[in-house]
Amino acid sequence: MNTINIHEFLNEERETIKVDRAFQRKSCWSLEQKRRFILSFLRKRTPYPIVLADIKTGIKQSKKQSDYESLAKYEGLIGYEKISLDGQNRVQTLHDFYNNDFSITGRLIGADGKEYPVTNCYYKDLPIRVKDAFDMLGINVDTMKNCLYSELHKIFVDINDGEGLNEQEKRNAIMTWFSNYIRTFSEAPDNAKLLLRISGISEQDIKRSKDAEWFTKVYASLLRPNKHHLHQAGLDNFYRQGEGMPQSTIDDYLSANVVRFEKVIAMVHKAVFRKSTVGTQVSQKLFWALVAAASDVYDDGNQIHDYVKFFNAVKNADDIECLESQELFAKKHRKWFNVSDNPLPEPKRSQYYFHWASDVNKPTARMKRKQSLLLRLTKIKDYIDSWYVETEQSEEA
Repeated sequence: MNTINIHEFLNEERETIKVDRAFQRKSCWSLEQKRRFILSFLRKRTPYPIVLADIKTGIKQSKKQSDYESLAKYEGLIGYEKISLDGQNRVQTLHDFYNNDFSITGRLIGADGKEYPVTNCYYKDLPIRVKDAFDMLGINVDTMKNCLYSELHKIFVDINDGEGLNEQEKRNAIMTWFSNYIRTFSEAPDNAKLLLRISGISEQDIKRSKDAEWFTKVYASLLRPNKHHLHQAGLDNFYRQGEGMPQSTIDDYLSANVVRFEKVIAMVHKAVFRKSTVGTQVSQKLFWALVAAASDVYDDGNQIHDYVKFFNAVKNADDIECLESQELFAKKHRKWFNVSDNPLPEPKRSQYYFHWASDVNKPTARMKRKQSLLLRLTKIKDYIDSWYVETEQSEEA
């Protein structure tokens, strides 16, 4: 381990460090976390080092072990000398503070040993002796050598295992075609905006990779037959089936499934943004109903031409199904309850639409909900009028 002056690290070393999103999580600290870190850094209370992997020795090790995939990965990092394994948030925070992106408040000790109180003070406005003290500090850097590239994702998870990686951040680090694909898809601006329109999803959730988790759930839910459980263990299995394997060898990852997923999300995006106004959120329940209906339109070879009608029809159908099933369940449960020594089994919520709509993780619940929803939609004129059969339109043209 060595210590590098903060100026040298940020102005010279940082440019040579590759942050590989194939396993590295997003910078996700809140503003308050960043401010606390800077105050701790000034007090020399941040002992954890920045951990990097050395590219030069990694290349040598790859050649030695004939790991040609690792070798190709390393040799593709032209202009970089190291790869970030731990400390991305700390480095980004120091960089942001130096670039006056946020201010700090506290009683700071200057290079002269005196205390200087500051309030909402940016780096450029720090008292000169406090700035001197800051500029004299160093960053502890631990560089790991002789690592195969294929090992880096596991090293990253092991380093962070006790430091709050959530389940999706761990999945992002799995070396599979899908982890890279869904992360890139999720971070596209339009897709990020769609998630932020759904109730219960915040920008902080997205910073912690909940966007990739959400879109993974949608992708897996669309596969036919609907076989995938979408709880954490199910998602882990969905990723690990492709670990170290080409995309073409995994049926779930085939191009036809990718195209179908992207087309369905594009339909849902248009329905949400053409119907709802800025600031109006869509419930998670309705989002999944839109996914189910859009997939049916796509599978039948149809094209939506009126997204407002489509949105309203799906919302109305879903609302009616939920309301009627709740009323039916309550009626049957009261009837069962009022019979003494009733030999019949107690009615279960799991047999009704309103329960299926609340449980997207189970394949059977998703299938039952979709079947009931589509049956209801066929009775709503606006739904039928919202799309046309593409082949018919082509013949008319």
